[in-house]
Amino acid sequence: MKKTAALAAGLLLSACGNLPNLFDSGNGGGCNCTGTQVCHPITNKCVDTCSSASECPSASQSCTDLSGTSSKTCTCTSDGMCGLTEVCQGWGMCASKCSSSTDCPSSYTCDTSSGKCSKPGQNTDGGTDGGSTCSTANSQPDNCGYGSVCQSSGTCQTAQKGTCSNFGSTHSTASWSATSSTGPVIYADVDESPDDAAACTAGTPFTVTLKAYAGTGTFPANKSNLPGFKYVLVNGTEVDIPSMLLTPANYTVSTDSKNATMKFTLCSTVATTTLQAGFYFTGGNPYCTTLTH
Repeated sequence: MKKTAALAAGLLLSACGNLPNLFDSGNGGGCNCTGTQVCHPITNKCVDTCSSASECPSASQSCTDLSGTSSKTCTCTSDGMCGLTEVCQGWGMCASKCSSSTDCPSSYTCDTSSGKCSKPGQNTDGGTDGGSTCSTANSQPDNCGYGSVCQSSGTCQTAQKGTCSNFGSTHSTASWSATSSTGPVIYADVDESPDDAAACTAGTPFTVTLKAYAGTGTFPANKSNLPGFKYVLVNGTEVDIPSMLLTPANYTVSTDSKNATMKFTLCSTVATTTLQAGFYFTGGNPYCTTLTH
């Protein structure tokens, strides 16, 4: 059976002592960590630090500053980055699902349907959007605002700004910012199974569905009018998705034209079971994911 786009994306949370729950919710004084770990200010658990995204479990995760510390940790923005058994918790890290509120940090409650701990009405970490509540059933980003995305827990979280090797430091997306940019935001991907082998005359097929919402304006009715929609290879080479990969039948737009779904197949020229892929719209966020075949 095919694995999800980022099966290895789960970030292990090392315990600060033997605890019965997922989190040391009763430890108000932090924890003692050694080596390359730091005590997470919300979970009171030792977590691995990083200096760049290349050290993260998945190419789709980012290495960002951990609020309240001088360290950086690998962060997620969606459950798809966390593999089959973990979810992206409200503080932006992959962790096991909770089954009750005793599995959550102090003052957090467990949504047993999603397996996520949440803190109603408050920011869950520096990556969430002001404590806004939202619904994934609504047109994205709903109440979250540009540069954020609604999570299944009903909270807003910053959209991915991918830092995989596909995007160099001088790439046009390096300047993307939720406060100053206006391009379409890619906020989710689905690693399709089975892959569409018929789409490739040679090589290994990797079929993916991307979801995005418009920044200013709306999405066009026809895929040929999409604004600078690119696939970026690991070596930085860019491929125009609308003209080379996307068919009209696999491009759909929501009734308000603010959301779009695009399904297409990438063809690897070499035999491989994984493909690190980068995508972006002109003026939008760099988005990274690892696809499997």
